Amino acid sequence: MRLGDTGGNYPLNSTPEQRELADLIVQLCGCMKQQTQAARAGQLWVSPALLSRFANAHRVPDVETLRKLHSLAREGGHTQAPCTLPELLKLRELVKYQLSMAKFQRPCQTA
Repeated sequence: MRLGDTGGNYPLNSTPEQRELADLIVQLCGCMKQQTQAARAGQLWVSPALLSRFANAHRVPDVETLRKLHSLAREGGHTQAPCTLPELLKLRELVKYQLSMAKFQRPCQTA
């Protein structure tokens, strides 16, 4: 599966904000000069599998990875990124908050 070919492969319990963050990651990767997922991942210092998990809303990237991704997208010759860095980081914080709240709202499992 290539980056961006999610085919609706989002987690069933993902929020619209998680999917939006994943879509922005795919768009930013598309703006990078590197053409292969492995090359893009290498520039971000993550594995290709982890980059795919970010793009499919299965993982939330750390702040530094998003900063680097946004910077590399701008260096790719696309002066008009799909979002600003502050917007991207704000969306990430919202997603992280939602995920942390979801952990507390899960029912307790008893043996």
